[in-house]
Amino acid sequence: MKSISKNLTTTNLKELASTVGAGILGFGLGALLVNFIQQYTLWIIFLGLLMHGWGMYRTHHQNDKERYHVNSVSQIKVSEFSWKNLLYWLL
Repeated sequence: MKSISKNLTTTNLKELASTVGAGILGFGLGALLVNFIQQYTLWIIFLGLLMHGWGMYRTHHQNDKERYHVNSVSQIKVSEFSWKNLLYWLL
């Protein structure tokens, strides 16, 4: 059991480092190219929101496949789509 939690921690740290690094890289590129991309700011934010939402949906969908969730209230099911669930995930 100890090795399983160690592997999960290592995996989580790798994902965290990758995510934070990508965020810092994106911030740096944005600061570097601010004059060039300023007119596209809202489109870039919208694209980022869509990509993040899709990625989180796929992550939760994969987690549902891998294990059974007792508390599925916070999981978005395609057949159970509602505005309440959408607002939960956006806010």
